[in-house]
Amino acid sequence: MGRNKRKIIRIVCIALIACILIVNWVIYRSFIEKNSGFVDSTIALMSIAVAFWSVSLITKQLNQSKVIEEAEFILHLNQAFAENSVYAEVYEELEKSRKENRAAKLTRADISSYLTFFETVYILLSQKAINIKNLDDLFEYRFFLAIHDKTIQKEKLVESPYNFRNIYYLEKVWTQYRKDRKFQIYHEEDCLYNACIIAGKETVYRELMSYLERKKRR
Repeated sequence: MGRNKRKIIRIVCIALIACILIVNWVIYRSFIEKNSGFVDSTIALMSIAVAFWSVSLITKQLNQSKVIEEAEFILHLNQAFAENSVYAEVYEELEKSRKENRAAKLTRADISSYLTFFETVYILLSQKAINIKNLDDLFEYRFFLAIHDKTIQKEKLVESPYNFRNIYYLEKVWTQYRKDRKFQIYHEEDCLYNACIIAGKETVYRELMSYLERKKRR
């Protein structure tokens, strides 16, 4: 079920149930004012209770549908990553270079391809198509392994920060998520902020973060 369709169903259901509540409340008040019998008052109260129960049930079903939809989406995203030969080669080289304590041997085209995947991830996250908790569970290591790699920073991220602003935004949001939960951040000492300071681009980094904060307030 699409997000827009789910939203329309929620609005229609809430509107219908609101009408039921209003009608039953009017009837109930009318019964009270006319000193009607206990049975009539009980029926009115039961109708209101049923209406509230219906709201709770519908909301629960919609939320469950959203959770299932997000889970399926993140699994498809993981499958797309796992089946891409370029991503696999970049990932393998990044791990190997870390273990051997040397610079990663990557082409600029492969680096761009890998980064583009996570730029797309940020867009999906910002549009609430995916949940950062699910994202963190599956992609945390693969993301920070690349973003905190000096070769990738030198060839792309620090060289052209504005061209990869979504990566900067994603690192900031993701890092904050993990810090809030006291989770370890893979090679945090090699974060983009520190890399920009070393490259003399601290002002550029701050400008990007300032724009991210303005986006959040909109």
